[in-house]
Amino acid sequence: MQYGTMQPNSKWIVNDLCKVIVGFRNYTTHATRSKYVSFAIAEQPQMCELLIRLSRGRLNDSQAAKYPAFLFEQLIDYGFLRPARGLAPRQMFKRYFSVLNAGRFRSIAFKGHRYYVASLVFMAFYSQRGNDYLRETVVLPAWAGRFADKVFDIVRNGISEAAFLALPGRLRSRIEKHGLVTPEAKQPYLERFFGEHCRLDDALLSELPAFYRPYLPDCSGAATDYRLNHDIFFSSGEMGDALRAQIPNLAWADSCKPSIWVRDPVRDIVSMYWLTDAQLRDLRALKDSSRQAADLDAATRRLFVYCGVLHDPARTAQARAAWAERLREVGKQVDENGCFTFEGILPPIELAMSRKYLRFMKERKFLLLDRANGKTEERFWIHRDEFTFYLQGQISTLLNQVLPSPVKPGHNALTIYESGATLPRHKDDVKAFSWVMSLPVETRPEGNKDEAWPIYVETPKAIHKAMLQAGDGHVIDPQMPHWRDRLADGRLSILLLWFVPHDYRGFVNGSWID
Repeated sequence: MQYGTMQPNSKWIVNDLCKVIVGFRNYTTHATRSKYVSFAIAEQPQMCELLIRLSRGRLNDSQAAKYPAFLFEQLIDYGFLRPARGLAPRQMFKRYFSVLNAGRFRSIAFKGHRYYVASLVFMAFYSQRGNDYLRETVVLPAWAGRFADKVFDIVRNGISEAAFLALPGRLRSRIEKHGLVTPEAKQPYLERFFGEHCRLDDALLSELPAFYRPYLPDCSGAATDYRLNHDIFFSSGEMGDALRAQIPNLAWADSCKPSIWVRDPVRDIVSMYWLTDAQLRDLRALKDSSRQAADLDAATRRLFVYCGVLHDPARTAQARAAWAERLREVGKQVDENGCFTFEGILPPIELAMSRKYLRFMKERKFLLLDRANGKTEERFWIHRDEFTFYLQGQISTLLNQVLPSPVKPGHNALTIYESGATLPRHKDDVKAFSWVMSLPVETRPEGNKDEAWPIYVETPKAIHKAMLQAGDGHVIDPQMPHWRDRLADGRLSILLLWFVPHDYRGFVNGSWID
């Protein structure tokens, strides 16, 4: 498709894959070392609207007073808003001759002081063009006001096909060019992926590498030994508050339309699963006691044991004791090393789903590609992935059983490294993060831990080398220097999970954490 032209006989809809952020230059280092700070319109509409209006000099004191004070406090903290009084000549020159910053001439009042805008504001789009990987395109709201206003309105409120087609041709073409509105045939509908590709069956379980299958529950008992798990729910609304709180993005999870939610009888985490119609009929028969576990065919009974629908109470008690011992061993690593590896932290079925999902994202090119980004090379990635947040909620529940202080999800990145990839020695940018986990889900080669791509961490005591297989979570303080040497030949599909203290409240990488 040639962008800027309309496709005939297409139905046009807002593109869920397109992410739109508004950002500015960061002038501080105490909160983050990142060069820029940005906010997603979909998540932080007030902040983004405020930035756009400030960038255009379209905000007077009475209008500014209607915005929450914490937004201005954050912008002052980042150095975006600076005191207008007492500027040195060089600062004055820089203020008035920053020609890309249309808001530089106006100041606003806040808590008895006047502040001016010290940085230009940009609006960035992450979208797919044709059959290519996601790309970033940028406009300056100060110089594209009508376009920026319409983009903000579409992201916040959507737009009907009729309203889109009624826009002036030039504006419509520009919106299409940046990927915000797309023909329906190109809509990814990521929430449908799991129901279409991750139903509970042997094909899904075939995704598990041989070394991970021992983490599946033991299903070798007699059919009459198995009982129905009482913590099975046909909707998230049936769960109690404690279980719902494990899912940081419950609205998204519900949009994926899982068949059931199940609390794992060993790990005490809640998971969503997609069943076939026949499996649902069998489950409902078990729930109303018209059938027993022994009445099921062997394949269905085995799959139900694997996902926790059925369990053998005696084996469950043994498994819980073994799990408690594992938690104690992991806790010792935290005390001794300051970093630790939690082997097999990802539940087996979630690992199988993750492998299919990352492969799908790569095949459909729903990722950004860094051929070279500074010293980082050959990396495919996307930040704040919803499925990854779902997994991160489960992992938070597990980590809180071993960490000295509780945590919650802060940020994530779904990442794939390929041959030639590098990860230079660095510390993570955002200082609010208390821990970061590297969680591989698929590696090439796979099966031999000695062939893993090592990650090195400089702890206060020594340089720690970790060799990780799929499903192993390696946890460090993100302010510890860490790196990987060049990946000579292979591939690593990995989830990077950042955690903040459980009582943290504030902005993290442009998103408000409450």
